[in-house]
Amino acid sequence: SHDNFKLLKQASSSQVLSRIPFLIMVPGLDPNLMAEAAEFGGRDYLPKPIPAHLLNEKIIEATSVAKENAPETESQAEAQADQGPPPATQAREHYFKGREHILNREFKQAADSFQVALGAVKNFPEAHKGLAICCRGLGNPKQAVEHLERAAECYILTERPDKALKLLQEGRRTGLALRNPYALLGERFRDSGEADKARTYLEE
Repeated sequence: SHDNFKLLKQASSSQVLSRIPFLIMVPGLDPNLMAEAAEFGGRDYLPKPIPAHLLNEKIIEATSVAKENAPETESQAEAQADQGPPPATQAREHYFKGREHILNREFKQAADSFQVALGAVKNFPEAHKGLAICCRGLGNPKQAVEHLERAAECYILTERPDKALKLLQEGRRTGLALRNPYALLGERFRDSGEADKARTYLEE
């Protein structure tokens, strides 16, 4: 695994390679390894042995976040290099920090990390799911539901409707009445004056 991190560290210092979504695959579920992967720019962490369906999901997640934050022109890429790590890398780093805080039941610190991650990448459903866990841990069940609903919306916006449906089903199994993410997105776009987008989601 140390060779993995050495390669990742070298890639993260490259203007071109730092925009490639790297998934780190090492044995176990050691939070220290998770944090180290995030520190060097890893998009996500996978334990060995890796179920095929989980690997596929993680690849889709990593590439969708990378596409959302990819620079469109060479000048934008140069500007990103001057500004430090790309937003997706920053988001993943703080996301992993949040997960580590949750493992230690440090919900306030975890929530702060997830909020920073969302500041870097707006449509980051996993960060909203992390915030839901924090809200439950801090005794705010209503806010927990709101973040789960936002996570479902983000899955729709990043073209992963199957994940949104799975989240709704999991919520209902645990007694949470999560609202339809398409309807919520439609209302959100309607309120912001984007009638065409609102109509698209409200018709789903």
